[in-house]
Amino acid sequence: MKSIRLLLLLLLGAGMASCGPVPVDGLSLSLRDGGELPVLARKADAVKRLDSQKNPLVRFVLQKALVADAGFDLALRVDTDAKLTLRLYADAKELYAKDAAPALSAGLAAPLIGPREYRVPLAAGQSLQYLSLELSGGSYAELLGFALLPRFDGYSAKGPQGYPVLGAGLELIELSDAGVVSLSMARPAGEDASLLLSLNASGELRLQGGALYTALVDADASLAIPAKLFSGARITISSTVALAGATIDSGNGAPLSDLHAILLSPAFSGNYALFRWDLLPYTLVFDFKDYGVQDRYLKRLAFFAEKPGFRGRLAPDREIAALHAWNAHDYPPATLAAFYELARTSAFPLNAEETELLALLLRYGVLERRGDGSLLEGRGAIISVARESPDWQRRTFMDHEAAHALFFQDDAYRSLAERLWDALGQASRQFWLEHLAWRNYDISHKYLNYNELQAYLVQQSVSRVEAYLGDNVLPRLAAAYPQRAPRYAADKGRILTDALADATSLDGYLRARWGLRAGAFGRLRKSP
Repeated sequence: MKSIRLLLLLLLGAGMASCGPVPVDGLSLSLRDGGELPVLARKADAVKRLDSQKNPLVRFVLQKALVADAGFDLALRVDTDAKLTLRLYADAKELYAKDAAPALSAGLAAPLIGPREYRVPLAAGQSLQYLSLELSGGSYAELLGFALLPRFDGYSAKGPQGYPVLGAGLELIELSDAGVVSLSMARPAGEDASLLLSLNASGELRLQGGALYTALVDADASLAIPAKLFSGARITISSTVALAGATIDSGNGAPLSDLHAILLSPAFSGNYALFRWDLLPYTLVFDFKDYGVQDRYLKRLAFFAEKPGFRGRLAPDREIAALHAWNAHDYPPATLAAFYELARTSAFPLNAEETELLALLLRYGVLERRGDGSLLEGRGAIISVARESPDWQRRTFMDHEAAHALFFQDDAYRSLAERLWDALGQASRQFWLEHLAWRNYDISHKYLNYNELQAYLVQQSVSRVEAYLGDNVLPRLAAAYPQRAPRYAADKGRILTDALADATSLDGYLRARWGLRAGAFGRLRKSP
């Protein structure tokens, strides 16, 4: 009798199992810890391929329920020629009901050929276990897998799986044989967010989002534009070549930005706006409210770093109050570490702004603090301009300071600048030493001379170098030092010839390595 009851139970269990969900062969959901969660389905739905004639709708059940954390997507990897609708349901009953309302529904469509990865944003706390996929407007969909991944907004032509990744709300407008050349996407959300753009080859970008912007971008150099430059809900992006990516960087308190995009940024409240240079992201760029505010943060540092009679020591306020610092600034990590470490070991009373600056330098890795409290250099640089400068001067200052940031971080560029200085003839070397001394640099510091030579040569276009030096600097030096005027007049030809040759060499490097050029360390332009 017991054996009969056992046999009946086994038969009943087998019957129930045959009606329950079974694993879909080769289909799983990848978890963020690297694990794989099996995808199950009733036998009729246990397929990876949807067909418009045979099975345009399939329903799946994950082996266990998941609850989404904030900032995560459900990724669907699929090869299809159709539109898909993904729906999430609260429970199995609703999944199989005819007219049940889903907890989430997302239409997925793109005019692409081949595999792609769609992203569906999940709300924090969203339950994920019961889902369906429905095909329309095409013939097939080959399912490649699901994944739970950190939020992705925008477009990537080649994601980690080797095929395009399409964020929510993306519209592909135009495709060429090489790929997507025009798309529309939501304006980046968040005060510090930036739109990050890259191309498959060198080309021109056009962006419409309240204003029209253009930029020439090299294939290996992304362009970042702070979200605050755009108005409206969406941005249309077009390119003369295929787009490699149009993604969002959250900013982390300092938006990534093209340098000339910073010059186009709207007015801000507070003492400054802080950015990171898109080409050298460890470079902090301060846009100060005015010269007075800038001085409170950087004046003492300027004297410590570059001023004759002050370099290497911490001057009290009373000693430098009546003296001019700079209208724009640049400092490498080594100088910043030396300044703040001397202040620490000597108990020098820094002001509130200098203390605030130290916190920022530590936060972004420009400086590092050891366990014993001592400070050492990290990476990157800081540069600054001020809103008090007129627009034309802000552009010149930004390019000048950016050249310094590049000098600090690009060994090959720095070596080129050193070679150019060391190769100067007597007339040109004397001119540059007198020029820099007149501007109150400590010319006994050879590293500073290398650095300033290149910056003054590339702060304007190569075509304007001779006019800048010949019509501006030399006449002002002659007026300041009348006894030298005859020598300046006699040496002018040699000085300008050497300067033009050196500026051309520097400009050639900028173009070849960085996609920049003298007088244009930023790439973004605003159209009238």
